[in-house]
Amino acid sequence: MGKWNRADNLDGLIWFLDNVYPLLAKDIKIAIYGKWMPENIIKRINDEVRIEYYGFVKNPYPDIANSLAMISPLFSGAGVKVKVVEALACGTPVVGTDIAFEGISKDYILFMKQANNAEIFAKLINGMDISISERRQFKKKFLQSYHNKNIINFINQL
Repeated sequence: MGKWNRADNLDGLIWFLDNVYPLLAKDIKIAIYGKWMPENIIKRINDEVRIEYYGFVKNPYPDIANSLAMISPLFSGAGVKVKVVEALACGTPVVGTDIAFEGISKDYILFMKQANNAEIFAKLINGMDISISERRQFKKKFLQSYHNKNIINFINQL
């Protein structure tokens, strides 16, 4: 999920398609959301039977909540990644790089699966097995603590 005219998002997606996607189990399907995807990448995605590009979606949260995981292969960029926070708030684990998790408390580490190379990304995605019960518990914990603790800490730092 992202604005695909941003180099950090697009570079991560292209890296994922080139390096991780070929290593994924054949039953894993990829959904890509966001606007401004370059035509050459849309064509490439359309050639893959296990990838669907949805473009801009007004309310992606039901899809995020029902996903196995959100994938965030970011290798540049700064600050908290809102898409990662949104996935965690939906009770959806995130497989991402160090940069994807910048600014997010290590309290949520069980749902923040860190990967910095293709093999680890694929291993974590292929092996993702978090129960609905665990996801519900995590979502509740995340929503209760993220709003209260992190926003207050941020304000106090100002």
